[in-house]
Amino acid sequence: MARDLGHATVLEIDTTDKEKIFVRYFIPKNNNTNMTANLKGINVNKSEFAVGDFLTNKENFSNDIITLIKGIATDLDMEKNNNY
Repeated sequence: MARDLGHATVLEIDTTDKEKIFVRYFIPKNNNTNMTANLKGINVNKSEFAVGDFLTNKENFSNDIITLIKGIATDLDMEKNNNY
């Protein structure tokens, strides 16, 4: 769980495959749909919440997670969203 990012974003990381890593995420408070639209693997981008998933590998995993976390809006980004 990443607190204070989209209120408390939940990340699920599945490493059952030795070469590939599957990442699912749920953002319970989507403060900025414009920022969320740029997240890797975004599937649902509503003003209330967002959901996404993507497949990565060991070499790109750290960079993908850091990029994802940096791209999730905080309460400070709310004023930049046209939906609020």
